Amino acid sequence: EKIKTFLAKRDRGELLVQKSQRMYASLLRPIVLNSTSEFLRYGEDAQLVCSDIRFPGWKDGAGGVALSCSTSDYRSELDGLGPGCTITASPLTQSCVRNCFKICKIGSNCEKGKPLMFGDTFAISPCISSKPLFVAAVMPRLYTEQGVSGHPALKLVDAQDAYCRWTVDYWRVSMREEAKGLPVPNGARVVLKHTATNLNVAVETNFRIATFFGD
Repeated sequence: EKIKTFLAKRDRGELLVQKSQRMYASLLRPIVLNSTSEFLRYGEDAQLVCSDIRFPGWKDGAGGVALSCSTSDYRSELDGLGPGCTITASPLTQSCVRNCFKICKIGSNCEKGKPLMFGDTFAISPCISSKPLFVAAVMPRLYTEQGVSGHPALKLVDAQDAYCRWTVDYWRVSMREEAKGLPVPNGARVVLKHTATNLNVAVETNFRIATFFGD
């Protein structure tokens, strides 16, 4: 009877190893970015890469780390992305579903295809997902919820609220006011800021997180 059940699940693609393989392939599916556009635009796929970070022994990738989705419960979503999915910095920087995101509008002034401006408030979503998801900074309610770093964690949520709102500043402090209202160039060095807390997104170099893809 157990063998029959096993074979039936295998034929239906319901074995854990089959689900894991599909999820792995889905999240690592290559994404072609629009490298010809001069500016970042609403609704287009983009990456956020910190090129200054290097992990010893990592041979692949172009260097640096990319903002990346790990995975949620394999039983919940076929593409591996769902509420609670952790956002990390990964040394895998080749553009794929896992590390590409869309800049989403908030309000009526940000039309799809319109350039993103320094100082705009926007949301960030995975480039491909089976349901609407947004990158949020999760505020710990208790000290024990802060995690190993003691800082708020980035996760995917399925409801857009104040903790899903972001803005970008020019990297050089002395020129930030001057840059406000100007379009963000493709490939520019920027600071990603959480509007609700005024905290900047940063890579935790002293802490490693075990994910579906390794540390």
